[in-house]
Amino acid sequence: MSGLFLSDAKYREGKGIITLFFQGEDDRIKKSYRFLPSFAFRCGEKEAKACKKLLEGFDVSFSEGNGVLRIFSKSFKELKSAHAFICNTTQIKPVLLEPERQFLILKNWSYYDAFTENKCLQRIEALAYVPEHAEDVSSVCLSNILRIRKEELFESTYKQRFAFLENALFASGMQLTSAQNGHSSKTRLQNEQALRYALTIIKNNIGFDTVNCKCCRPSSLNDKNVLPSSLVLASFFQNGFYFNSLSKAFAEHYHRTHENKASREIRKQEFVLPSYPVGPLFTNSMEAIPLADAMRLQQKGLAKIHKPICLHWVCKKKPSKLALELANLIGKMFLAHTSLREAERHALITKGLMAYIEDNLTLYLGTYLNIGYEILKLSIESLLSTSSAFFNYSLASSVECAAEKGVYSIEKAALLVAKQSISPKQAKI
Repeated sequence: MSGLFLSDAKYREGKGIITLFFQGEDDRIKKSYRFLPSFAFRCGEKEAKACKKLLEGFDVSFSEGNGVLRIFSKSFKELKSAHAFICNTTQIKPVLLEPERQFLILKNWSYYDAFTENKCLQRIEALAYVPEHAEDVSSVCLSNILRIRKEELFESTYKQRFAFLENALFASGMQLTSAQNGHSSKTRLQNEQALRYALTIIKNNIGFDTVNCKCCRPSSLNDKNVLPSSLVLASFFQNGFYFNSLSKAFAEHYHRTHENKASREIRKQEFVLPSYPVGPLFTNSMEAIPLADAMRLQQKGLAKIHKPICLHWVCKKKPSKLALELANLIGKMFLAHTSLREAERHALITKGLMAYIEDNLTLYLGTYLNIGYEILKLSIESLLSTSSAFFNYSLASSVECAAEKGVYSIEKAALLVAKQSISPKQAKI
């Protein structure tokens, strides 16, 4: 049997069973799996014990490991009640997703993915489904990217961006942060910029669960997993010196916590800078700045590095779930891109001038590519924005300081993703 796509998923409330429906031209099958929905958050042993005590009146179970407490229940209704109780009585804001989306994230599957079935179901890299009606095209694309049923999709782009990052947070066992104070850039990313940042995350294994992990703390600046966002103490050789940091997150933090705000605001406006400059700095003054900035200034003879102040690092033992989600999206966008080019070439050969009339296939592929870029850009912007609920200083500063150089097309990005040792095919969530 071949040519199947995942058409639907339904959780059986209170049964601990989820059923998936697969459809093909002549076949329709269903598969059931044992599954308990859950939510999770990072905490120490003392906090975990307190949370268990809080939830004694709820029909839930627990698992602990690697500093993560995960809470399960056969009843999603009961789980929602426990989640609401935790949110209302503590400062913890865990991500709670619908059971079907949870299951698909953990399997790295999605609606409208292609499957084959021999001895078992296997997801394949192929186009599985083309909507018959134009009005379904966007919803099918979004459903596949966000792992959400068409009927439950959000209309606003804000919620769509929220959903993509929620998926990575859930897989990471991480919670939402509170929205931060501060001003973030209103400039929208271009496609090439979003690809650069996404590749930075993938190639450096940066993620909610891998930055500053507990298991791979480096002993010195020379360790391979040290990130260029690490803070080092530097001295400077000029009076009234300013520099533009590679990290907007650091620049925002520096501006909020240091004197001479007015001078930085004037300089930012005068030179039309994308973020606040760092300074003014003076001869022999000492300041903690990102390693990437310090190395750049030292090479130019403008500063000298003295010692590390605060190391940032990535995990060497486990793949970043955020990197996996981004790699998966880029892979699918590349599939849509190459399929679109092939469909256009075939149409030109067989139809001549009539090839320029858009059909369902080219409409679907073009829409998928456009929506993929939009979700990618919105998600990266949220990760880097100080006012976002997904903002984490260490993560954002790491991405900005390690940002890839050069211009990237979807073809080049997909090729680089395929070369990484961490990929959706290899990593188990």
